[in-house]
Amino acid sequence: MNFMDAVKTCFAKYADFNGRAGLPEYWWFFLFVIVASIILSGVSGLLANIFSLATFVPFIAVTARRLHDTNKSGWLQLWWTIAGTLGIVLTIYGFVSVFFPGGLAGTGSAAIGGLGALVMLASFGLSIYFMVQKSDYADNQYGAPPAN
Repeated sequence: MNFMDAVKTCFAKYADFNGRAGLPEYWWFFLFVIVASIILSGVSGLLANIFSLATFVPFIAVTARRLHDTNKSGWLQLWWTIAGTLGIVLTIYGFVSVFFPGGLAGTGSAAIGGLGALVMLASFGLSIYFMVQKSDYADNQYGAPPAN
């Protein structure tokens, strides 16, 4: 599957959380979203935000299908999303507590911020790990392997 086919497929399957997506489909769409976001950010913040909203559902859907291709549930992405969000909250709390020691300061604020950063990095690493796994080349509970 080439770049254009991957982008077309992901938009054609806008909210299709069933089936499977191979490595090329996922990574080509990932590249499209990143590059287009960077370009649109340079043009207009509003356009970049609209693009982010327009690609949010297809990106979640292709990630679920990619996980299905490795014989894992699409709900798995929820775990690293929650962990990443928790990491961000802990990091911000630690930062605020250390640099603005008003009402939030307490013992171990820097440690909480450091823990948050580690949780964020682990979450990111886990998501990358699952997305680069080889496809399950046989039929699995999510269907036949993608044709790409």
